[in-house]
Amino acid sequence: MSYYGANRPDEANIGYPPFFHTVKFPNLRQLRLDGCNMHFDNHILWPPGSFERFSSILRSLRHLTTLSLNLYSAEPLALRKLFGATEKVSTLDVSLYLNFEHLFDALTSSGLGQAPLLPDLDTLILDIGVTRVLDDGGDEEEVLQGDVFANFLESRMRCAPERRKLRKLVVYTTAEHEGQVEDEIPFIRAIQEYANYGLVLERYVEPSWSDQAWLRRDPKLADWPEAITFMD
Repeated sequence: MSYYGANRPDEANIGYPPFFHTVKFPNLRQLRLDGCNMHFDNHILWPPGSFERFSSILRSLRHLTTLSLNLYSAEPLALRKLFGATEKVSTLDVSLYLNFEHLFDALTSSGLGQAPLLPDLDTLILDIGVTRVLDDGGDEEEVLQGDVFANFLESRMRCAPERRKLRKLVVYTTAEHEGQVEDEIPFIRAIQEYANYGLVLERYVEPSWSDQAWLRRDPKLADWPEAITFMD
């Protein structure tokens, strides 16, 4: 399911989706939230008590294993709340124009003995072809900040034996910025350091960026071109 969260015609922020109360999705396996900002403390888009209701619905989706986010920005607390309500997710797909560091901060365990959010996370997919850093003329190596990203990897790979390690990290960029995924880029080197721990790195360069590129990456839609054409 892909939810484009525009509650008002002049905004494309992710707001409370009331249709979840009228239509049930007990076997939902994939959910995509698509919009500009995700701020659960915005009482216009999220009236008091609405996130608690939404969170309860998310927790009831026992088969939800894939979560996809296409956002302009997201507050750290909003990410933590969302991930706390989707603990069964094993595949996370993220395109984030601002604040990639907020994502990694939310997914990093805060201390020894404390389980991280999304404890079953197996595959992380990052779309870094369009970001504020690049649009402002920043270096390609600055898109994913080294220290924050390194801390995230450390917590996911050097974890207690009973915890699940991150198995695969998939990175997408565009031909314009293909240098982002070269071996000498710091975050790529950081990933490769964990190859001996079983972490697999996949890198893809696409001709151009599209906010519907996820459709072509979905293996379940690979043999259904009509659906991709309709939704693209």
